[in-house]
Amino acid sequence: MRTFIIISAMSVCSLALSAQIPEFNTQIKSEPTAKGVVKSDSSGSLTYDRARTTVPIPADLKEDMRELMNLYGDELDAYAADSLRAFTNKKLTELYKKQKNTKITLNAEGLPAKSYYTTMDNYSSLIERYKILRSFFRTANSLGGNPTFIARIFPVKNLMNAKYFFLYNNDEESVMFIDKLGLQSNFSSTYSANANLVSGVLAPFFKFTMATNISQQTSEDDQEAVNKLPNGGLFNVSLLAPLFFSKSYIGNGKKVIFYLPVEYRFNVDDVKDKIAFNETYNYHQFSSYFMGTFDLLQKDADTDLATLFGAFKMSYYNGGNQFSSRLSANKFWTAYATLGIQIKNKYTVSANIPLWSDNDLIKQQQVATLGLTFQPAKKE
Repeated sequence: MRTFIIISAMSVCSLALSAQIPEFNTQIKSEPTAKGVVKSDSSGSLTYDRARTTVPIPADLKEDMRELMNLYGDELDAYAADSLRAFTNKKLTELYKKQKNTKITLNAEGLPAKSYYTTMDNYSSLIERYKILRSFFRTANSLGGNPTFIARIFPVKNLMNAKYFFLYNNDEESVMFIDKLGLQSNFSSTYSANANLVSGVLAPFFKFTMATNISQQTSEDDQEAVNKLPNGGLFNVSLLAPLFFSKSYIGNGKKVIFYLPVEYRFNVDDVKDKIAFNETYNYHQFSSYFMGTFDLLQKDADTDLATLFGAFKMSYYNGGNQFSSRLSANKFWTAYATLGIQIKNKYTVSANIPLWSDNDLIKQQQVATLGLTFQPAKKE
C-alpha cells in the first residue's frame, strides 16, 4: 500500500509540473481544407513546421493505404485522419452488408461452390484490412499532430496506440535514450555495458523489453551490488506503460518532450551452473520516471543538432534471499537523477547521480557514474 501511495504521489507531482507547459492546440478534427497526404520533401526547405501536423505512415500499412485509400507518400496530414476514419467506417458497413447478403451458390453435386468460399474469404480479408486502417486513423487523430493536453495523459489505451507510440511513430525513442545509455563508469575505473536484446509491444498497452547488463563488477559486496542496481542484472525483463507524454514543437522539427512512464523489471545476476533459480541473485524493481528533452541549438539545417536531457527516477526494490544476503538489505527505495546531452543523434554524454535512499547502507554506498554512448548512423 505504501508503494502504491508513493508512486501515485510522484505521478501527481510530475503531472503538475507538466501542466506548466503552454496551452496546446485543440484535438485534431477533420477540416474541409485538410490535405490527405504530405509527400517527402528531399530539398529540406520548409516554410513552416510540418512536423506539427503530419503523422508518419507505417511501412506495413503503406500497401493497404495505396490499394484501399489511394494514399501515397510517407506522411499523412493528421487533420485528415478523422475524415479518413469515417470513410473506413462507411466501407466496413458496406462490406458487412454484402457479406451478410451473400447467398450460397451450389455446384453440380448440390454442394457449396468454391466461388462462395472465395467470395466470403475476400470479404473477411477486406474487413480486417479496413478495421486496421480505421484503428490507425483514430490513433493518428488522437495522438498525432498537436492533440489536447488531456489526450497526452494515459496516451496509450489499446494495441494500435501502443504500436503507434512504441513502433510506428516511435515517440518514445526520442526520449528513452536517457534510460538506455550503453557504457557507464564510476570514478574508480569500473564499468558496465548494457543493451536491449528484444523489445516490442505486449497487448494491450505495455512495452516489453529483454536486456542485459555486462559489468566488470560482481555482486560480492555491498558497494559493488548497490552500484549495479541502476542498470539492472546480467539478465532482466521489463514491462513499461506510459502515464503522460507531451511533445511540443519550438521550431522546424525541434521539440521539447516530457515523459512519465512506470516500469516493472525483474533482474537476475551472478547466474551459476547447478544453482536452483530460487537461489539465484534476483530482485524485483518498480520504477517511475519523469523525463525531459530539449533541442538546444536552433539551426534549420539540423533538426537534432544537440539535445539536452534530464530525468528523475525513483525505484522500489524487493529482492530474494541471495539479494538480501549480499546487500544486507531487501526492501528499500532509491532516487537518481540523470543529466546529459546528445549530439547529432550519435554521441551521448551523461551523468547518473544518486540522490536519496531510505536505507542508510544503500545511501552510503551509492556513487555517481559517467555514461558515454556512440550510435552508428542508421541505413536508409
